Amino acid sequence: MQLSSSDTINAPLAEVYQLIRDDLPKIASYLPDVSQIKRISEEKLPDGKTKIVNHWFSSVELPTILKKFVTDDILSWKDIAIWDDKAMQVNFSLEPFLAKSLFKATGMNEFSAESDKVTLMKVEFNIELYPENIPGMPKFIASKATPMVEALLKKILYPNISNLSKGLNDYLKKK
Repeated sequence: MQLSSSDTINAPLAEVYQLIRDDLPKIASYLPDVSQIKRISEEKLPDGKTKIVNHWFSSVELPTILKKFVTDDILSWKDIAIWDDKAMQVNFSLEPFLAKSLFKATGMNEFSAESDKVTLMKVEFNIELYPENIPGMPKFIASKATPMVEALLKKILYPNISNLSKGLNDYLKKK
C-alpha cells in the first residue's frame, strides 16, 4: 500500500525542517490518533546525516473484532529517520515494537521553499502488511482480517501523513 501527500506549511523552510527534525514530540498533540511521540535517540553519522529514533503511540479506536488481538504495543512503533540537512529530506522506516514482522514500512519526506514564508512538504510512504503475524491471531481470522487491518493502518497512518502540515500550521500559530 502506497500513501503520499504534498502540503504547505506557513513558515520558512529552515524553521519547518528544524521543527520536525528536532522537536517532533512537541507536535504530537496536533496529530490525529497520536497520543504522544518520545525521542529515543539521536546520533550524528559519519556522512554528516543525523539518525533520530522516535517512539510513536497511537490512540486510534479499533474495530471490535481486532480489540482481542491488537494491543497498545502493536499500535506503537519505532520511527527510524535519517535526516539529510543538505538535501532537506528525511528517509525513514517504521518498526512495530511488538510483532516485529507485522509490517514493513519505509518512506521519505522532502522539504522545499515555496516562498520565503511557505514550505512545501512532500511525503511518500510504502507499507507492506503481514496480519498473519499478529500474535495470537489464528491464520483463518488473519486472512479475513487483512482488509480490516489495512483499513486500520490507513486510518492511523494517512491522517498523520496528510495532516502533518495542518498540525504544524496549528502548532506554529500557537507558538
